[in-house]
Amino acid sequence: MKFMSELYVSEGLKKKKDKVIEKLIKDKFQPNIHLITRAANPKDQLDIINSIMLLQKDYPKDSLFVVGLAKGYEDAINLAKQIITDANEMFGKPDVSKLIRAKSHD
Repeated sequence: MKFMSELYVSEGLKKKKDKVIEKLIKDKFQPNIHLITRAANPKDQLDIINSIMLLQKDYPKDSLFVVGLAKGYEDAINLAKQIITDANEMFGKPDVSKLIRAKSHD
């Protein structure tokens, strides 16, 4: 699992971001944490995944590229909307892949 350099984080997690990431890496139970990731399906732009999914033995978390973290599903939806809005404002179209490339410094 990789995290975007300029990670989007919902308001309720900004102070806890590093702790949440540490727990995700260590496979700790965090039922209300949602990850906004680059979509697995090339027809889509983003996926929203509850962190509980990562606890499954064979979940392909190594291939995840995390764009944002949110506390609760509603915040995850709002954060995904913000990511798409930012892409639209930066490039004149909702090109999330281009936004990810622009904000990734890895």
